[in-house]
Amino acid sequence: MISMLNNNPTPDNAPTDLPTNAAAMNDDQLVQEVFNMIKVTRRASAFEVQHELGISGVHAARLMDMLEERGIVGPENGSNPREILVDLDSTRRLPSAPRQIEGPTHEAMGAIDNMMRRKHEMMGISSGFRDLDMLTCGFQRQEMIVLTARPCMGKTSLMFNFAEAAALPNDGKKGAGVLIFSLEMAASQLALRLLYSRARVNIQKLREGLCPPDGADAARLKQTAGELAKAPLYVDDTNPASIMELRAKARCLASRLAGTQTPLGFVIVDYFQRLCSAEFRAAREKQINEVSSGLKLLAKELNVPVLVLSSLKRAGALRDPRMSDIPNALEQDADVVLMLAKPWDADEKFQVAADSADLIVAKQRNGPIGIVRLTFLRDIARFENYAE
Repeated sequence: MISMLNNNPTPDNAPTDLPTNAAAMNDDQLVQEVFNMIKVTRRASAFEVQHELGISGVHAARLMDMLEERGIVGPENGSNPREILVDLDSTRRLPSAPRQIEGPTHEAMGAIDNMMRRKHEMMGISSGFRDLDMLTCGFQRQEMIVLTARPCMGKTSLMFNFAEAAALPNDGKKGAGVLIFSLEMAASQLALRLLYSRARVNIQKLREGLCPPDGADAARLKQTAGELAKAPLYVDDTNPASIMELRAKARCLASRLAGTQTPLGFVIVDYFQRLCSAEFRAAREKQINEVSSGLKLLAKELNVPVLVLSSLKRAGALRDPRMSDIPNALEQDADVVLMLAKPWDADEKFQVAADSADLIVAKQRNGPIGIVRLTFLRDIARFENYAE
């Protein structure tokens, strides 16, 4: 199901998939619902409670006050009163304590044992591209992946390919829940691009009315629409006020999908430069640092890969991209940096959105770097594995 995340829930339009009817519950029952939500994500905010239960902001704040009065939650280090941290092992809030290395060592050995037993199996979320998956073993949990390119190289099309491969894998495996924060494109436009790309229908023919309603293209579009309608794909096309609000929305959806057959497994942000920090009047460099670190924290706290699209600095649009062409904060925080560029052997007449492109794995914290050649099908705005 391609679902829209509602930005302003009210009691009259409360989400229909809630396990209980919030309007018919008293405050004690609602407090228990909030506590159950916190047990999944270990965090909550008044904004998340309002969104999840479909109640007013004032009512959500009162519920949070009731939890704090009972000694269950409290402000996180006093830094931001909207953010709440819960300690489920105690009735009082405690800061996160340092861990002795024994526990992480056992976790690491468990991961190594899992790798040894899963020969030739994908460890992370598949990108849908054979050669890229061989380099990265898929998009890994808790990693922030940056995808960047000069304008019109096709990074949005590639992002759609990644999202489709995660939510609707072709190998028969169960798809992962995918959340797309589309800060530039409306959800209806996003769905349109997914439809004609996956159905392999020429968008220009579609726009010119050259696809008859009873033709093969229409039949493929209807079949694809049915597949997308059932896909665990969620879209938020509202511009969040800050990185904190974006993280709150993502945690809220993760809480809602926890325990389902398709829990949240992949978050995509399109794109980085559209986000701002909670301090609107801060210098832009400081805001960039806060947004970058916030996205990295999101990957860690939700235990999912987070893909971030970013534009290049102006100089990088005139030549092959380099690591120095992305914001310094992204360069430092990213676990993987992917740069879409013209093929290294292309001549000076090469045009953007051509028949092939190089995807440069410029940084990979836990693996090799390299270059992956991709085929680009311009008529349907879709990348595929490269074939000679």
